[in-house]
Amino acid sequence: MRILTLIKYTLDVAEIKVDPESKELRMSGVPERIGNIDKNVVEAAVRLKETTEATLQALCLGPQAAKESFKDVLAMGLDEVFLVEDPFGGAADARVVVRILESAIRKLGPFDLILCGFASDDGYTYQVPPRLAERLDLPLVSYARRLTLSDGQLQADRDLEDSLQTVAVSLPALVSIAEEAFPPRRTTLMDAIKAKKKPVN
Repeated sequence: MRILTLIKYTLDVAEIKVDPESKELRMSGVPERIGNIDKNVVEAAVRLKETTEATLQALCLGPQAAKESFKDVLAMGLDEVFLVEDPFGGAADARVVVRILESAIRKLGPFDLILCGFASDDGYTYQVPPRLAERLDLPLVSYARRLTLSDGQLQADRDLEDSLQTVAVSLPALVSIAEEAFPPRRTTLMDAIKAKKKPVN
């Protein structure tokens, strides 16, 4: 089984400050990294790997500088990361981003399951999961809080704010992970050492 996680290299939102005089956000000098939401996605994938022995790959649309941050998610348990260098410097809208991701996924695939965040740390457009599922002609399970795989079928608990809905869908499928679901694990020094040997393409 092949599972693909979509990850994004974004501004560290915790480091964004407000200028006391202009009251505008200070964006210059803010460090970038793999977003918190995306690390939750990787954690969800790693948990599935532990029960299915799946192969875990990640796809990131971003700058070459993103490579340095991949060591963190590789240490969590990903097997491999693919970087598509962003020709728009992060300025493309969701429609364009989805077309690029679709093209890369079709080239790298097929995948049994694609996992992504319900949104990104810096964008919150909520558009990528449904647009990408439509482009790839895959069923979409959104806002997932629990995932299990069995006999080619995915079962998930969906977060509906005031309740949970349990759904089942045949693979292949695309799943968006709910906010704060699957908190990422702590990695060890040995995990970090192993991560250095994993491929970044």
